[in-house]
Amino acid sequence: MPPLTLENASALVAGGGITSKEEKMRPQTAPAQPETVKVKVLRSFYHQGKAFPVDTEVDVPRLFARELEASKKAEILKAPPPAPAKTEAKTEAKTDVRPDSKADGGKGGRLV
Repeated sequence: MPPLTLENASALVAGGGITSKEEKMRPQTAPAQPETVKVKVLRSFYHQGKAFPVDTEVDVPRLFARELEASKKAEILKAPPPAPAKTEAKTEAKTDVRPDSKADGGKGGRLV
């Protein structure tokens, strides 16, 4: 068996090279989640020495929000989707007037 070197080491050996094929097969990492989330208080609770009354919205750490949701003390609010990029929309509709020979004998016109 040949000695292990950087050229012939497998991916399981520390320092082993990764080929481009193996790089493509790696799973993509998910985007980072925010550190805090907004919750709506269903049952009052204390956090860091402060009381949060019912029906208020407050930002708390993500892990603590999950605990509050599990104990039915808060509901995690979904973040609104990002606003679409502003584009200038045309307000006037384009109309085309063509003569209509069948409806009024060619005297008037119709909008198309």
